[in-house]
Amino acid sequence: TVNHVLGESENLPSVVVPVMTLDELLGDDVPAVMKIDVEGAELGVLLGAQRLVSDCRPVIMFESGPGNAHGLGYTKEALWTFFAQRDYGVHIPGRLAHDDRALGLEGFMESHFYPRRTTNYFAIPRERRLQVRDRARLLLGIQAGPQPSRLQELQTARTVAGPLADTPQATPVSAAAQKDRKHLTIV
Repeated sequence: TVNHVLGESENLPSVVVPVMTLDELLGDDVPAVMKIDVEGAELGVLLGAQRLVSDCRPVIMFESGPGNAHGLGYTKEALWTFFAQRDYGVHIPGRLAHDDRALGLEGFMESHFYPRRTTNYFAIPRERRLQVRDRARLLLGIQAGPQPSRLQELQTARTVAGPLADTPQATPVSAAAQKDRKHLTIV
């Protein structure tokens, strides 16, 4: 047998273990949350859990550290793409209680370089994002007031500043949003 992480060595004992995919292991079970920490082989685990991911839509906590994937052949880009293709957003744990958008590929890749943002991430199905945000706020004791929607902010900005106000540089923050931000604890 070969240890694919360390390579073959006459000094290492060899152990044969049965291997099965998560889809095989869990069968009809419906997990709401998964934690994957397999030192660079996260995508390999996910490839064996495609039915589970598509049918159950669990929140997935995973690690992705700097450097290569120990020669396992999985790239960070491929890991991010796996989630994106299944309508999952990748989020940083410290931002779960916020209204942030998911990390794009560039943000995910940059988070692996100094100064690193994190090693841990959450992949959240887009349809569960608000549920996860609200649960994080509850657990953290954050009292967030009603937040105006982006559409409401743009409509207010257009009324005040005209049609060019929807550009990011020209969009003022509404008075209601400024007031509500005072009640949001940043973690």
